Amino acid sequence: MSIQAVAFVLDTHVPEVAAKMLLVCLANAHNQSTGLCCPSVARLAEESSMSRRSVQRWLKWLTENGLIETIGTSDDSGRQQSNEYRIVGFVRGAKLTPSPNGRGDTADTGEGVTGVTLGGVTGGTPLKKPEENRKKEREQADARISFEEIWKAFPRRRMTNRTEAEAEFAKLADDETHRCLTAAKRFHQWHIEDAAARNETAEKALEFRMGLAKWLRTEAWIAALTISLANDPVPVDAVTGWVYLAADHPDFQAVERMLGKKLTVHSAGGKRGFRIEEIEQARAQMSPSAAH
Repeated sequence: MSIQAVAFVLDTHVPEVAAKMLLVCLANAHNQSTGLCCPSVARLAEESSMSRRSVQRWLKWLTENGLIETIGTSDDSGRQQSNEYRIVGFVRGAKLTPSPNGRGDTADTGEGVTGVTLGGVTGGTPLKKPEENRKKEREQADARISFEEIWKAFPRRRMTNRTEAEAEFAKLADDETHRCLTAAKRFHQWHIEDAAARNETAEKALEFRMGLAKWLRTEAWIAALTISLANDPVPVDAVTGWVYLAADHPDFQAVERMLGKKLTVHSAGGKRGFRIEEIEQARAQMSPSAAH
C-alpha cells in the first residue's frame, strides 16, 4: 500500500463515483519500488464491491480518460498474464518526512503530488473537500435516473420490448444512469441528423436502429457520449465536468507535449476526455507564443 498514491488519488478530480472508487483501490495496491499497481480483477472487485464486469468496464474508462495506463504482461511462453497499471501523474518514490512543526508526519510527495493529512496535521493542500461539494457528490450518486426518462429519450423502434430493456437498465449503477440519460438524448439527436443526411424521415430510419435493450446490454450507450453531433442537446463537458477534444485540437496537443507522448482517442467520435485541471496545467507549461 502507498499512502502517497492513495492521497494523490483522493485529491484527483474524477467525475464518476465508481471510477473514483476503483482508482482508490488501484492506489491501495501501488508498489513504490516499481511505480505500478498490480492487483487482480478479483481483488479489485472485492475491494470496490463491484462485479468483475463492472471493474473491467471502469478500468477501460480510466484508461481512455487518461487517469491510468494499462500495461499488458506475459510470461516466458508468451501467454498473457494479469495487467499492470500506472496512475498517470503520480510521482514515484514519494516519502513520508517529519512535519517541520514537529506535531506529526506529512507526505513529501514531490512535484505535482498533494500532501496527505496524518494524525490531524495538514501537509500542502488539504485532502478534505468542502462540505457542500461532498454533499453534492452524495446527492448525485444517490439520485437514480428513472427508466421512464430513458424510455422517453431513446429513439425506439416499434414493438420495442420494454421489459427486456428495463431489466438491462436495472444493471446500471446509480451514477451510470445519469450518463446513460445523457447518452440517450445525444443518440436521439444523432438519429435525427443521420436520417436527414440520408434523406430519410426519422421514422423510416428507426428500422435500422439498435433496440434499446441491446443498446444498453452491449454498452453502446457509452459510445454515444462522445459521438460527433452538429447540434449537441446536452454538452458532455457540462454534464460530466470533462472536456472532450479531437486530436487536432490545440489543447489536446498541449497535453501531449506536457506528457511527452502521443495519446490515443476514443474509438467512437474520435475524441478523448481530459480533466479541466489537466488542460489548464498543459496551457500553463506552454510558451507565451504558443498559448492561445
